[in-house]
Amino acid sequence: TDDTAEKLARNVRNGFDQAGALAGRDFVDFATNRNAVLDREAARSDAATYALSLSADEYLRGGAALRNYLATATDDALCIEIRAGDNRWVYPRVIRLGGPWRYAGTVHEVVVADGRDPTAFATVPGVWIEHHVPDEERRMLAILDRHIPLLREMVGENPDDPRALAMLGLSLADVMPLFSEGHAR
Repeated sequence: TDDTAEKLARNVRNGFDQAGALAGRDFVDFATNRNAVLDREAARSDAATYALSLSADEYLRGGAALRNYLATATDDALCIEIRAGDNRWVYPRVIRLGGPWRYAGTVHEVVVADGRDPTAFATVPGVWIEHHVPDEERRMLAILDRHIPLLREMVGENPDDPRALAMLGLSLADVMPLFSEGHAR
């Protein structure tokens, strides 16, 4: 959806020595694509124990503290503090590969496993994910073009889903500036 793959390839060409893999996949929805990555990674013969989930415009802070914590961790999932402006919350972003956790929801996907509370896990100290949106108009256009159609589909399939209804409402509110600023859509 952006130039991330190009940036990663450029870093590798310029001698950036970082473990990991880059793979492409057609977009289906957010949960389906995240689950496909978890499955692909868990099946690798050299698979890591855990997967860290980051979205576009997110940056991991405290990577050394995370690596140190994971060296002795035994949890199925670990929460990381998320920071977006003045807002702070914790959410499982480190998931044991091959474990019970899966993503659900076509947009604003959540981590689920057999009815367990995803926020009941330990929060890794000294580690956070910073969500920074450098181009607000680009973010709003992505919400308009990708999120809202998927959320409308979710509501159409289950009109009583309170989470889908709330996310659709919030997403529609997010893109209102596009219409007040004279953007033709």
